[in-house]
Amino acid sequence: MVAAAFDRPAATKPKRSRKLPSPRRVGGTLTLEGFDQKYLPMIETALEKQVSGDNRDTILKSLAGGKRLRALLAMLTYKGCNGDDDAKGVKTAVAAELSHVASLVKDDILDKDPTRRGNPALWVEKGPVEAMRTADTMIITAIESVFEFPKNIIGTLLGGWKTSWQGESQDYSIVKGLQQVNGPFYDMYMKVIKRKTASLFATAAKMGAQTADATEEDARKIYTYGEDAGIVYQLADDVVDFKRGKFELLPALALAQLDQTLKEQFLGAISQGKMNIGEAVLGTGINIEQFLKAELRARLKRVDTQVGQMDFLNEKYKPLIAQFPGKAVRSMLAELKMESFLE
Repeated sequence: MVAAAFDRPAATKPKRSRKLPSPRRVGGTLTLEGFDQKYLPMIETALEKQVSGDNRDTILKSLAGGKRLRALLAMLTYKGCNGDDDAKGVKTAVAAELSHVASLVKDDILDKDPTRRGNPALWVEKGPVEAMRTADTMIITAIESVFEFPKNIIGTLLGGWKTSWQGESQDYSIVKGLQQVNGPFYDMYMKVIKRKTASLFATAAKMGAQTADATEEDARKIYTYGEDAGIVYQLADDVVDFKRGKFELLPALALAQLDQTLKEQFLGAISQGKMNIGEAVLGTGINIEQFLKAELRARLKRVDTQVGQMDFLNEKYKPLIAQFPGKAVRSMLAELKMESFLE
C-alpha cells in the first residue's frame, strides 16, 4: 500500500470520491467568487500603491499574473474574525502577497527555473543579483505595509518568511543533492512542505486573524487551518508537477532512499530518455499519484472538521473559509485540466 510505503500513520480512507465544494453556492448569498470580486480590486490597487523605489516596475512585473491566494486568505480570515475595517485587512493581504512573491523569486534563483508564470524568470531577465535585490525589497515593503500594526503581526510575518526559507533550502538540498534522508518518506515530505509552502499560507491566515484582534488561541487555530490549506495546495501542485514529469521533492525523496548503484541506474535511464520520472519512481515500489490523491482527500476532510469546530468565526464567512482549500486545489489542477482528479 502507498501509505505503508511512505510510513504514513494509519488513517481511515473516505469511502466515496471527494468532490470539491463549489464556490458559487453558499447559503444563496455570499460566495467565494463574490468575495474575490469585491476584494481583489482593493488588493491590486493597494499593491500598486505600496510598491515604490527605483525597482518598482520590476516588482510590479513580478507580481503580475498571480492567483493572490495568500492575499485573499488573509482578507478572508480577517473578515471571518470580525474585522470591520477593510483598509486594515487589505494592508495585511498586501504583506502576505509580497512575502509570497519574494519567496518565488528566490526559489527560481535557487532551482535555476528559467520561467515563471509563462514568462522568463526574473533572475533570467535581470540577473541573479538584481533578482535578489528585488526579493529583499519586497520583504521590506511587506513589513512596511503592516509596520503600524501591533508587533505580534510583524512577528508572524517574519517568522513565516524565515520558516519558508528554511523549507526552501531543505527542499533544494534533497532535490539537487539526492542525499540519503533520515526518517520515513511521509515525515520528511510533510516536514519540507510545511516549511516551504504551508508556512506562508498559515502566516497569511494568522495575520488576518491577528489584524482583526482575534485572541491568541483563536489565531493559533487559524494558523493550523492555514497550514493545512497550504499543504492541500502543495499536494495539488505536486500532482501537476509529477504529471509534467518534473523532478521535484517527492520523486527525489523516493530515489534518495536507494543505494548509490541503483540511484545512478535510475538517474542515468531518466537522463537518457529510457524512462520517465513516473516509471522510475514506480520502480522503487511507490505510487506517487495514488499517494497524493489519498492525502488530498484526507486533508480536505480534515479542514472541513477544523472549520466546523471554530465557533468564533463569523457565520457569514465561515462557509467560505471552509471552501477556500478546495478553491486552491481547483486553481492548481485546472492548469492541466485535472479538476476531476479526486472524483
